[in-house]
Amino acid sequence: ESGTQQVSVDILDDDPLPTVVLESSATDIAENGGTLTLTARLNAVSGRPVTVNLGFSGIAQGGGVDYSAAGQIVIPAGQLTATVVVTAIQDLLDEPDETVIIEIVSVTNGLKNGVQQTTTNILDDDTGPNVVVTYDAASISETGGVANLIATLSAISGQDVVVTVGYTGTAGSGTDYTAGTDITVPAGSLTGSTPITAISDTLDEADETVIATVASVTNAVDATAGPVTTTILDDDLSPILSIGASPLTIAENGGTTTFTVSISEVSGRDVDVTLAFSGTASGNGIDYVTPPQVITIPAGQITQTFDVTSIDDALNEAAETVAVTLLSSVGGSITGFTQAVATITDDDAAPDVTLSIPQATTLEDFGQAQVTAALSA
Repeated sequence: ESGTQQVSVDILDDDPLPTVVLESSATDIAENGGTLTLTARLNAVSGRPVTVNLGFSGIAQGGGVDYSAAGQIVIPAGQLTATVVVTAIQDLLDEPDETVIIEIVSVTNGLKNGVQQTTTNILDDDTGPNVVVTYDAASISETGGVANLIATLSAISGQDVVVTVGYTGTAGSGTDYTAGTDITVPAGSLTGSTPITAISDTLDEADETVIATVASVTNAVDATAGPVTTTILDDDLSPILSIGASPLTIAENGGTTTFTVSISEVSGRDVDVTLAFSGTASGNGIDYVTPPQVITIPAGQITQTFDVTSIDDALNEAAETVAVTLLSSVGGSITGFTQAVATITDDDAAPDVTLSIPQATTLEDFGQAQVTAALSA
């Protein structure tokens, strides 16, 4: 024998690789530091360490945002199991419950036993933010004016906030304005809005209100202090007033003439007109019955009438006039001097005249006699 004689022989292992399954200790964990234990389990002991590489997906973000977890599990040689802990991370963001999907993506010194995947929900524990609804304009022009109805959150939310509103007021939806009924504040934003747009018309009318009231809120708490209001300012001119009478001549014995007060176009509000009565005829039950001094043309109409009725007497007199003047108006425009005149014709016969001389004789030389003329009525 010459020196040390040594040979090496490799014993070839013929045992199959162990298979690995993945187990989770919980399907739901609290956002505030909740934990779950992931267990990698072999079907048989191995003489070598088995490394299980994990993949993470789902809505929740790893890397210390929504949770923290190791990316692999190492099962020591001679052991059947090993574990890692997944820990949820608390935040102040109101958001939906989020899923963490964990699966085995590869194994060193072992095999996956089919698809190995677990799903756990991180349960959000944050309350929704407050939301306040306001208009950005207290009033807008009737000609295409826009007021934005704005929903503002007290804090950013991790989910969309939807505010549903209803509208009341003197303005009509679809005729005086257009507006959306839902305001969406996107996740990650503080505000959202919907426009209220005025619709122009040619109708003279009062300024009109659009009152918005919160009907419901999704993913937030309504903190609006009651309804909010914007006003549509009318920009149409008042209609022009005129007056006429028919017939223009009436008999003294209970004759009637009708005065008509008109506006140049329909108005969206009542038009009040103050009248002044003049002429040679006397009112107040002497020559005619005086009508009310203020008349109203209702909204949506273009005329209003009133009658003047003469009062008969036994006095022979000249024809007399009844003049009606438009003195002032609320809701209408009086241009220049606007007046209508009707005439009352007298129907009494002239009285008979009788002459008399009380004394029968008088002196020839500058004598005088008194002559008396007497009317029959």
